[in-house]
Amino acid sequence: MNARDTLIRGRGWGLAVAILLASTAIGQAQPAPRTLVAPLPEDFHPQVIPAVATGTPAAGSIQQVSGCSTCGTAGGLPEGPGLWGYNKHHGYADGLDSLGLGCAGGSCGSGCGSGGCGENGCIPGRAPCVSCEGQGRFGRLLGAVHNAVCCPDPCYEPAWRCGPNASLFVDPARPVTQSRIRWDSGKNVTTPDRSEFFWAATGNGQKGPSKPERSVDYNELRYYQEAGTGLFSFFVDTPYRNLEGQVNLGAGGFGDMVLGTKSMLLDSELIQTTFQLTTSIPMGAASRGIGVGHVAIEPSLIWAVKLYPDSFWQGQLAYTIPIAGTKGFAGSVLRWNNSWNQVICNPLPDVALLGTFEGVGYTFTSGSFTDPATGVALSANNTTYFSVGPGFRLCVCNKFDFGFGMQFAVSQDHFADQLYRTEIRYRF
Repeated sequence: MNARDTLIRGRGWGLAVAILLASTAIGQAQPAPRTLVAPLPEDFHPQVIPAVATGTPAAGSIQQVSGCSTCGTAGGLPEGPGLWGYNKHHGYADGLDSLGLGCAGGSCGSGCGSGGCGENGCIPGRAPCVSCEGQGRFGRLLGAVHNAVCCPDPCYEPAWRCGPNASLFVDPARPVTQSRIRWDSGKNVTTPDRSEFFWAATGNGQKGPSKPERSVDYNELRYYQEAGTGLFSFFVDTPYRNLEGQVNLGAGGFGDMVLGTKSMLLDSELIQTTFQLTTSIPMGAASRGIGVGHVAIEPSLIWAVKLYPDSFWQGQLAYTIPIAGTKGFAGSVLRWNNSWNQVICNPLPDVALLGTFEGVGYTFTSGSFTDPATGVALSANNTTYFSVGPGFRLCVCNKFDFGFGMQFAVSQDHFADQLYRTEIRYRF
């Protein structure tokens, strides 16, 4: 071996030894792996939680979610308590904190900008986003809206659930592909041509029935078909109406078709909000009381709020706007419906029986109606109809449900004195 080869080999071994020593030094100097979990507060007392799967830690222990070190305990635990659910350790809170486990870092319930968990706001490999828990029930609602927009829960899986969509007289908030068959039976509808909401204007020379009407009983069968993608849907609603008036006698036929769209604005475990727009197309015979004889559009806001684990508030605010209606008669109507939906029992794990208590309101902001005694047109402004009543719905595996509800008028002026509704829904 000559001197040149010896020098080259010596340099190679020297470089190898240098790399080995450098890597060893770097490994010794490297800090311990960073964790996002802060020590639990001294007054923290975790609740005893039964094991939910093989390998679950012993009761009272804290389990870290695989790949997600900011969540505390997870996996198979009950859902949060809802907007009004209360926890003695941290006040009003959602998700894991509702179980008394607290947020990793102990910042849940401390207000906006605290870096808390929000609605279980844990994303693997990412620090918790800025969330807002809020204080009290109203603050909790505002925090839920903030989190749904800015800090959505990655553990939340959007899906149709029966509880938030159980109402009989409030449209569902969640767009979905479904078919619905509905049967309405209304008794003693007074001043049916008020603002041309149910009938066209009555009397000689008008589009509606030829004589002013005192009272109408009606039955209506509606077929509703909706096609949805999860955040948007389009639907068609086709009615067939049969009615009997005290003065104008009976009539029957297909009524005005309704076309509509739904666009979901907010979607979280606590709150879902949807904008709906419908257009009524005058296909029914207005002269027989089957239709109103003009186009009408109705924008509305629909929401569903989780109040407790098995209690939901479902509501709708809608405004009916007539287009090319009878001058002086057609008017706009503000519709405000609310429902309390309560899970009564679960006969099977995927079957639920729910009860509802609902209030339906109509406020007429313009237009007129025909006085049945004199035949003179009177102003319909600032008249409010209001009715209340119970109902129930049986839901089977979120695919099929059957519901029955009723409404009883409590205002002096009213739409139907009694209204009974039966419907069947099937989702694809």
